[in-house]
Amino acid sequence: MTTSQEPDPDRLRTALGRILEGAIARGATSSATGSDYETYRTLVRSQSKAPPVGRHLHQLRRSLNHAGLIRASEGTRSPRVVLYVRTFHGEDPEPLFSQLRQEAAKKNWLVAREHHDQLPFGQKSNMPPMQWPGWVATRDQIRSGFAEGVLVLNRHHISSDVTAYTQELEYIGHRNCFTWLLHSESDP
Repeated sequence: MTTSQEPDPDRLRTALGRILEGAIARGATSSATGSDYETYRTLVRSQSKAPPVGRHLHQLRRSLNHAGLIRASEGTRSPRVVLYVRTFHGEDPEPLFSQLRQEAAKKNWLVAREHHDQLPFGQKSNMPPMQWPGWVATRDQIRSGFAEGVLVLNRHHISSDVTAYTQELEYIGHRNCFTWLLHSESDP
């Protein structure tokens, strides 16, 4: 006789509820949408701890951005940036571009181009960055000197794979350009 190894959904919900209650008691706040992920994020922030890989990627990006940001600030015109967004099939990119445009305006950066890639229906999202046409065009504009920087929502819009993401940061940084994220890698 075999027994089922399937976890009981009611017990899992109860356990998650206890975890979240404990997180809130330790300083996390519930998000306006009630998202468990947002609650987790506020807990991590309240403890001033970032995932080690995120902290490392943030420090790497900052060091690679240094020369590009100095070069951009020393110019006689506003730095040109390319906005890049990757969405799931059917997702509207406009709200994401709107957030990026607002950030560019706050920084007094000129939006030179906007590129958008959309994940085809049923395809895996972990494709290498060089297989996304919008990202390839973004890299080309950095390489040619058309833009001094790239502005994205978070690192996952470039790549969820740490090695591939690091290679893209290095590609941009070694050209004395910068990669700016609206949400840092050190955010959970």
